[in-house]
Order: sequence, then structure tokens, then C-alpha cells
Amino acid sequence: MGAYIESILKFSKTDLKLHSEIQREIKQILSVHWSFINSSVWKSLPELTNKNGAHCPASCSAQAWSLATIFNVLEKLEYPQ
Repeated sequence: MGAYIESILKFSKTDLKLHSEIQREIKQILSVHWSFINSSVWKSLPELTNKNGAHCPASCSAQAWSLATIFNVLEKLEYPQ
């Protein structure tokens, strides 16, 4: 998800109205991640999920790159270039 939202954020910068809408959409998406992190025993995100974010039994419960991509997006939202 992190790579996807980072991409739509980057490509929406050419249209200011679209960019504002995309920023709101991203914050809504990330609110679901925030809720998951807060309820997770590991305080992390899983490596993989199934359709609509459903639990994937074969996935690692805590994956650093899953969080890292989200942190990267948060940084770009806070400090746009």
C-alpha cells in the first residue's frame, strides 16, 4: 500500500485540486493502518494481506518494509518537495 499511495501522491502534484483530494484520500487510507498498528500485538503491519486487508495466514505478522513505506509517505505529506 505504501508504494501505491506514494505514487499517487507524486503524480497528483501536477494538479493542485487533485493533489488536495489525493492527500485527503491518503489520510483516510492511513487511518486504517494506524488503527491496525494500535491493535497489533507487534505494533506493526503485516508483510501481506488478502483481499480487502483480510488476514493472510502465510504472512509475517510484523514487517519492517511495510512500516517503512508508510513512514515515507507520512514524511512526504508533512514535508512536500
